[in-house]
Parts: sequence; C-alpha cells; structure tokens
Amino acid sequence: MLAQSPPDRYLTFCRRLEHDMIKETTRHAHHGDMQMKTGDCDVVILCGGLGTRLRSVVGDRPKPMADIGGKPFVRLLVEHIASYGLDRFILSVGYKAGMIGDYFRAGNLPVKVEIAVESEPMGTAGGLRNSRALIRADTALVLNGDSFCRVDYAAMIEAHLDRNACATIAVVPTENAAEFGSIRAAKDGRITAFEEKKGGGGGLINAGVYVFRKTAIDAMPSRIPLSLEKDVFPGLTSGILLSFPVSGPLYDIGTPAGYARAQSDLPGIMATK
Repeated sequence: MLAQSPPDRYLTFCRRLEHDMIKETTRHAHHGDMQMKTGDCDVVILCGGLGTRLRSVVGDRPKPMADIGGKPFVRLLVEHIASYGLDRFILSVGYKAGMIGDYFRAGNLPVKVEIAVESEPMGTAGGLRNSRALIRADTALVLNGDSFCRVDYAAMIEAHLDRNACATIAVVPTENAAEFGSIRAAKDGRITAFEEKKGGGGGLINAGVYVFRKTAIDAMPSRIPLSLEKDVFPGLTSGILLSFPVSGPLYDIGTPAGYARAQSDLPGIMATK
C-alpha cells in the first residue's frame, strides 16, 4: 500500500518544492557538476525527540545523551562523522535541551558544534527548518540523533551532488519492512514511492541519514511541526529524491531493546569508518 498523501496544509509546499527543485536541477545540469570538498558540507543532527519509549531505562536525560560505552550517543555520532572530514555541526534540540547544550558548549570536541533550540516539539522537518539560520554551506548532511547506520558520508555527498538531487536518503535493506514502511526506487536510484507499514516482507527502509540542498530546507514551512518521514518525503516522488543504498545494519536506540543492542555493538563499530 502506498503511503498516504501529506496533509492538505503541506501539499502546496510539496508542489512548490518539486517545482523549485526541478528548476534548480536543470540549472546545475547546464552549469556542470559542482566540485565540493566534504568539509564544505554542514552537519545537522536532529535531537529534539521526547524519547518516551526509552524513559523506563534512560529517564534522566534526553535520548541522544544516552550512555554508550561511557559516552553520550550523540558524541559518538559526532566523532564518527568528523572522521570523514566534516567539522561543523548543528544540533537541533528540544526536550532537556540544556543538558545537550551545556555538554557541547564545554568544548569537549575539536569540531565546531552549534545549538538550535526548539521552543516546542517540531518534528524532524520542523527541527531541520528551525536550524536553517545556522546552516552556512549550500549542502547539509542531516541525521537522526537516535539511530546509527554505517554510511560512507563522503560517497553519499558526492552521489548527491553528481546527480543534482533535491535530497538524498540513505536506504538499508531489511527482511521485515512491516515495522518501518518501505521505500521504492527505480533502477537509477530515484525514489518513486513510499509505502506504509505492511504485513511482513522485505524491502528498503529509511536509514535516517540524508543530504539536502539548502534551498530545499529554505522551502519548508517555518515555525510549524513537520515530519520528514510523514509530511515531506511522501509528497516528493517525481524523481527529485535520490536513494543511496547502504548495507546496514540499522541501530535505533529509541527502545529498551534497541538501546541494549546498541550498547553491546556500537562502541566498537562507531570507533572506525
């Protein structure tokens, strides 16, 4: 079953974004591929979730600050991404924002970390749009702050630029897409459909890692709650979204079981590229 269309209030945005991004794609194609170093891309980590499912085991801190091998998960994520040459990070924070902000303002890392605070829960797209004022590069690598999947970030950014995509989504295969909903892509990697959660079967799922053009973020409505997964992506299936296959596995620390698995596996995995 195909995913439902975005709510009516977002349809105009989706159509306008498609129109603008098709024009941008054509313009970039006429001027040739842009050459960009990985370090010219900003990184946005979405840390605004409430983490309600995890509070039975991590009740004193926001989910991205959950301990993995003696360090907050989001610190491990920043360190891992920085090993690819990316050195400018923006954390979009909401629930217990002060704890995250205080930790990174203490200057514990050799990379620049800035904080964008949500005044209310804004969802993944709303949090990304709320971070826009801090994004300086023309391209942004965007990640969920509660999951990890091994991705060659440099190769993903390069693929995104080479194909002049509006946004690129890392996709990982799974034997059971029922828990997540799946993504359908053409042979050339262009995304053609988002499917609702269904009863069993394999497929490609969203790995929670994206590359966006800054102009795409500009086109998102500001100051309203908005979900990338539910409100934005399902309305953009005309070929302006690119899939980037990765092998996985996908780790989600948002549940007690997922967190336990991450505690066991991730300290070693995230210490290397």
